[in-house]
Amino acid sequence: MLAILHPRIKTKYPSRFLSTSLQAVLPAYAALVSESEATDAVLRFINTFAGTKRPRLPPRKSSTQVFTQAAQLPPAAPDPEATEEPLAPEETALKERLLQSFLTYIAEGYMSSLPVDNDAPALSWSSRLLEHLYPDRSIPGRRTIREAYEEDETLHRRDSTIGQMLALTRDLNLALEDLRCALVEPDILADDDSTDLPASASEVPLSRPGCLYLLCASYASAVLFRAPPKHLEELSKPTFFSLLSDFLGDPSSSTLGSESLSLIDTLLFFGHYALQDNDLKSFLEQPGSDSVFTKALQYFSIISANTPSAALRYAAHLLTSNMLHAHPNDHLRLSFIKDTLQHCPYENLKASAVGWLKDEVLAANNTGASSVTGQASIEADNERTESSVFATPTCIATLASHLFISPNRMTKDEFQAHESFLLAALNFYYLLLSREGLKEKLGLQGAMEQVEDLKADGGWLICLEKGLRRFGDGGVDGEGRDMEGGERMNLLEGMIAMCKEKEK
Repeated sequence: MLAILHPRIKTKYPSRFLSTSLQAVLPAYAALVSESEATDAVLRFINTFAGTKRPRLPPRKSSTQVFTQAAQLPPAAPDPEATEEPLAPEETALKERLLQSFLTYIAEGYMSSLPVDNDAPALSWSSRLLEHLYPDRSIPGRRTIREAYEEDETLHRRDSTIGQMLALTRDLNLALEDLRCALVEPDILADDDSTDLPASASEVPLSRPGCLYLLCASYASAVLFRAPPKHLEELSKPTFFSLLSDFLGDPSSSTLGSESLSLIDTLLFFGHYALQDNDLKSFLEQPGSDSVFTKALQYFSIISANTPSAALRYAAHLLTSNMLHAHPNDHLRLSFIKDTLQHCPYENLKASAVGWLKDEVLAANNTGASSVTGQASIEADNERTESSVFATPTCIATLASHLFISPNRMTKDEFQAHESFLLAALNFYYLLLSREGLKEKLGLQGAMEQVEDLKADGGWLICLEKGLRRFGDGGVDGEGRDMEGGERMNLLEGMIAMCKEKEK
């Protein structure tokens, strides 16, 4: 009804009617945001004001559910009692700004409401970017995420809806520069609770999350669908890193990783995209960049352990690994790994830290077996020599007490919680024993002899065997331990036996 009513209003200040209507529509839309018909109706409403300032293109896939810009509504009849007056430029600008703001808040509400469907969180921008960057990692015969969004009607509809919103940004003259500025220079009016109607365009705020989603949609269109917008390079490294603090808050917060899946997916997309740029090295050479970079690693590493989506956990884990490996300062990389092993409360993240250490050792010792990918990481590998701290005894000596832990003082619950980490540590230990000359080069035996908890028991493997005997009795038989726990116990026993064989 509003789409028919508003074009008929002929007055000197139509923005006053429009502003009131938009403020009423937003809470109503928030209550119905899970209904696709509500989103379609709101976008049609915006389109009646925006018009079409671009060629109409066919959708990527035909769908009877996706509205087109063909005559959905009859032309609005003029108000016979109204008097037509030309609008002042300020009034025209205010109307346009109101619609721009409205669109960003609709984008925020829509993206925040998207659930996980077939392990596809929100729009899966980060997962699809990873498929684009690393096509060799796709499993043959298994449907890719991109194919899922092309074939699944529910997922495809999400693409179509955000595509319509992106098209409306162009019709409303909401440029990428405007979206970027709203992120870099947050509008203080966004937190203004005043009920007064805006008098000028400068008094109308944009939704920062909505701007982030629309900006990411532009980047995703350029990278994934080969429809490049202008000025993609405008989201610089400092801008990206500052967005993490703005949207995720304190990295030590216990709630980190529980944010909207759309928000996490978007930030992961920008993170992987940023790593592909050639100017990462120049940014890292700037004063003060180390603390910013380390904070970003904290964000993504905790997300890799905390977020409920498996797809986003993997994307965050890969991003953390690639970012860490791309930093040119080997002592900073070693320090971050040590801090994670020493202070992180998440055992799965500590297991990931062992994986980072393994990659660093393999890269520094020129074994050619590192699993880290990405252009920045490859260039970093090519520039590193055996002068790296990961090719010296300092590496293992620094980490030994946090890596080769004894279960002597653990309770049964604590031992079970540490099983994934112990498996990762045993895997790394086996690597050091297996590679010819590596344990001597890294001073493995001397480092382990300095670990106080291992001295009395005759070594790390003996300590682990005692732990298995303490906590494994009855566990594998099903008393207090599920089938998965029993399998992990068997894996531990197997890895210990393999390592003992290599020690001989």
